[in-house]
Amino acid sequence: MRILIFTVDFPPIPGGISTYAYGITAQLNELGEEVIVLAQKHKESLEFDSRQKFKIVRVSNILFLREVQFFFKFIYLVRKHRIQHVLNIVWFPCAAISYFTSFLFGFSYSVVAFGAEIFDATSLLKRTIKQHLRWLARLVFNKAVKCFPISEFTKRFLEARQVKSEHLLVIPGGVDIEKFGVNADCRDIIDRYKLTGKKVILTVARLDDHKGHDVVIKALSYLLKKMADVKYLIVGDGRERKNLEELVSRLKLEDNVIFVGHVAHEDTPPYFSLCDVFVMPSRETQGRRHWFEGFGIAYLEANACAKPVIGGLSGGVVDAVIDQETGLLVDPYDAKKLSDLIYELLTNKEHAVRLGKNGKERVEKYFSWRALAERIRTAIKP
Repeated sequence: MRILIFTVDFPPIPGGISTYAYGITAQLNELGEEVIVLAQKHKESLEFDSRQKFKIVRVSNILFLREVQFFFKFIYLVRKHRIQHVLNIVWFPCAAISYFTSFLFGFSYSVVAFGAEIFDATSLLKRTIKQHLRWLARLVFNKAVKCFPISEFTKRFLEARQVKSEHLLVIPGGVDIEKFGVNADCRDIIDRYKLTGKKVILTVARLDDHKGHDVVIKALSYLLKKMADVKYLIVGDGRERKNLEELVSRLKLEDNVIFVGHVAHEDTPPYFSLCDVFVMPSRETQGRRHWFEGFGIAYLEANACAKPVIGGLSGGVVDAVIDQETGLLVDPYDAKKLSDLIYELLTNKEHAVRLGKNGKERVEKYFSWRALAERIRTAIKP
């Protein structure tokens, strides 16, 4: 089948949507499908694209100019390559363009749904536009041959917005088992940040408000009253970095919190390998920016490395983390309780090992990208 993967975010752009897009694309290609990707540019995309086994077409990353170029490049690719199916990784603008042009060119399309991106955005202007396009979103999802929410939470989110249940098939995020399922060499990182003999807490995520880095920092201030040799590694960058650095300064935690900055996704396995506990207490945020965790691939990546995880009891995290089996769930606003759970996993090795082992077995059985890509391929075949 000739498939066009239509996405805004694609590696080397960081983030869960980008990781999802690449994981499915690479495996569809390995399964023998003829795959082309249409995505926006990134400063490092030329070098990244040259290493791939499939064709990637890029457009400008400048807002509005990007959308115009998407439209015309999309039509060009559909006609030139006689595309049979378009897998849209986000509904806007990708699936919206597919909806309007599918009538003209006769291809079928499907769309992935993560969560907050469906009717929200990261800027006030984009959010205002999307608020006025809710009617279009319903049309786009209901015209698709299949919609792929990444969690049961996102599925219910769509159903509440009048997307037909029979169109919905949950396809969660996955893990590259060959990369994350082995013990990566982390000696350089240990030496660089002087982590020998330290207990290491890790978060790998963009520095966005809903990820809960601030709550982990506050929890650390409680935790250090009970145990001293703890370091908190924050891998990722984003708009909240300045606020988080100011919080660290106010709490006098400069010696215990390390801002690693952006790390390419393919280079993150050593960070998971070296940590004792992975923590990301994601939460729902209301107001101008309504964000929530649709699923949380990073929890699975940590589990694949046999690490116990702690997640926020919100959004689709409950699909990614099975409480008391592969990790622990906590009120994402309760820093004191979070500190207690971290302390429990750092001091009760038997419990931590059991959670990590269970998590690894679950990831290997249900969350390989190949298995997920096969499910999508079966769902979209005519």
